[in-house]
Amino acid sequence: MHQLDEARKLLTEAKNFRLRLGGKNHPDVFSSNCFLGEIYLELGQLDEAEEALSAALEISQETHNPCSTDRTLVLSTLAELKLRRGEFDKAHSLLKTVEDTRQKLLGESHPMRVRTLIQLAQLFLLSGAFQEAVAYSEVAVEKAQEVLGRGHRSYRLALSSFGAALARAFERTGNEKHGQRAKSILEEPYIFSGNFAKRMTFSWRTP
Repeated sequence: MHQLDEARKLLTEAKNFRLRLGGKNHPDVFSSNCFLGEIYLELGQLDEAEEALSAALEISQETHNPCSTDRTLVLSTLAELKLRRGEFDKAHSLLKTVEDTRQKLLGESHPMRVRTLIQLAQLFLLSGAFQEAVAYSEVAVEKAQEVLGRGHRSYRLALSSFGAALARAFERTGNEKHGQRAKSILEEPYIFSGNFAKRMTFSWRTP
């Protein structure tokens, strides 16, 4: 936590310096706001995170193509913020925009799209839409294995999400197939442990 706070102070100083040199719409100011939004999110300071991310979004509207990948980075982090506040409809709308844009620009099989699929699975899991969570996390596992390999962190995140979604679907429906698949997945030694909501927190900086 101390390191995050130090990073926040340094980034704030850097942003203010860049503002003086390049003005509010400079690409470096955009980057500073993105990083600050992510750090504030990690610190649990959601209002400050939203302020920084909204500033980055405003810059992207002025200087980026509306369908640019830079813009999707901001929208993705904003979606996580909405998710933490329990604003599932807003988070879903943002993530669908990110998913549609990344699929159009980057194609079906790209690391950034894998990240979006995992976030959508998380959204449905936390909002109680377990069948949708199963569907999205299963595709995320397939794409992560195809694009990144089984040893990659995103593959393990996708598999953890898939196992949790299957387990919740089994609890609701009693579907034995879901229960058996969940058990086999969640017993894997490399599945992430600990609080599910915490381990399913993502950084837009890492595909």
